[in-house]
Amino acid sequence: MEKEFKGTKTKKGELKWIRSGMGFQVLTADSYYSICEAVGKKSQEEQIANAQLIAVAPELLKFAMYIAKHEKGSAPSVGYFQEMIERAEKVINKALG
Repeated sequence: MEKEFKGTKTKKGELKWIRSGMGFQVLTADSYYSICEAVGKKSQEEQIANAQLIAVAPELLKFAMYIAKHEKGSAPSVGYFQEMIERAEKVINKALG
């Protein structure tokens, strides 16, 4: 049986983050529904890094699930590897800001 993500789903599939009081909120990009709020005495830089990672987590999961489902036992081409590397770099860069 295949597992599926049970968290908040969005039409655009993206989450955004905003500063909020002494922390941040992660919101759905399409309806600004708050799915996560964190507060604390961490530096602003650390809070922003945490918010970026949380906001991109669904994309990271989706990419990992795609690879796990479609790539078992395959012998991909060099071009295919390049495409996967580019997709991974895009999501990693988004997570790291």
